[in-house]
Amino acid sequence: MRYINGVYYMTSTQNTDISMWAATMVEGIKTATPTVLFTDTTAGRNFDFWAPEFWHLDGRWYIYYAVAGNGDDNTHRLHVLSGGTDATNPMNGAYTHTASLIPSNFDFWAVDGSILELNGARYFIFSGKTTDVVWTQCTYIVRMSSPTTLSGNAVQISCPTLSWALGLLTLTTGANPLLASSWTQATSPVFTKNVAAGLDNFMFEKDGEHLFAYHGKSRPGLGCGDLRTTRVQPFSISGTTPIFPAAIGDGIAVAEP
Repeated sequence: MRYINGVYYMTSTQNTDISMWAATMVEGIKTATPTVLFTDTTAGRNFDFWAPEFWHLDGRWYIYYAVAGNGDDNTHRLHVLSGGTDATNPMNGAYTHTASLIPSNFDFWAVDGSILELNGARYFIFSGKTTDVVWTQCTYIVRMSSPTTLSGNAVQISCPTLSWALGLLTLTTGANPLLASSWTQATSPVFTKNVAAGLDNFMFEKDGEHLFAYHGKSRPGLGCGDLRTTRVQPFSISGTTPIFPAAIGDGIAVAEP
């Protein structure tokens, strides 16, 4: 989700396409009619479109997403679409498939791609696993030579060792982000007290207020399909550290940003 010139724009996981919602209020996203930005019938990338993120980089909009082929989750790989050049509206312009984003050493299951821009360089961060049997997902990073091209090998920077899921990785100031030793994982959850809270995106603000969007479920046992919902809450920053509130539940009223 992003807030641009008075409008909230949001993408979310869909099975058959990549769609975007737009509204002038967060509440309006619930009733907004989604616009389909992209569908694909190409074998190998035509099913289970997951976790799209849209970024305006080098004068153009790009959407990073994971997709599988023919209903086989094990084939999920990361891809990128190229869109329009209107920085004020990510829905203005057609999106076309530009590239698959497969590191030279990591042609495995990969999802949840995102961008890190640091000291004039750009990196691609994603969640992946190297076996179809074990469900432990680790976090990887790889350098980018352009918004649609990876450069070099992916490096594993974190793997879960605790029972909770949503934590925080901190990069040591001035350190090389391509070294696992440069990252420190928090020893306790940074966001808690709801079911399956995850995939948070806190890259936007409105009138100086920091906001983040994430998905969650109303109770255990609902899987990771359509019964997850998207929630938006404010958060604060102490120095350089984000401070998150407790996750809200379904039906809890929150003031409009």
